[in-house]
Amino acid sequence: MSHCGWNSCMEAMTRGVAIAAWPIHSDQPRNAFLLVDVLKVALFMREWACRDELLTSVMVEKVVRKLMDTKEGAAVRRRAVDLGGELRRAAWSGIRREVQESKLGGGNNSLVSVEEKEKKQASMQVKHTNKQVKIKLTDPRKQDRGVTAGCQVM
Repeated sequence: MSHCGWNSCMEAMTRGVAIAAWPIHSDQPRNAFLLVDVLKVALFMREWACRDELLTSVMVEKVVRKLMDTKEGAAVRRRAVDLGGELRRAAWSGIRREVQESKLGGGNNSLVSVEEKEKKQASMQVKHTNKQVKIKLTDPRKQDRGVTAGCQVM
């Protein structure tokens, strides 16, 4: 269950975890909409229009059971796992591309050995920080602006 703040969304998406979305305020309703209606990796705890109503334990149980024990929930969980895999592959692809660009025209190291060195450094970082890594995701529409988010690697 998540309030759907952007950091929580990034962590869940990169980890490949489905969400029971319970937005409260600010950007959270838009983030929840993205997760539920666009990416289809989450289910709403309740509709945003009903935000002033009490969310009971019975309602929470109903949504969690739906997420965990139904075909719809299985499809949501599968899409979450698939999205997480795609995000991690995209992150590694970006790391390899940055390494290649930084080594063009200089040094005696081959690109393959540089990539392997980067992977080893990243895996050491993962090991030393309890599987925590930072991934920089950039929006191609905005030059030189990226979002760095902490996430866990499976």
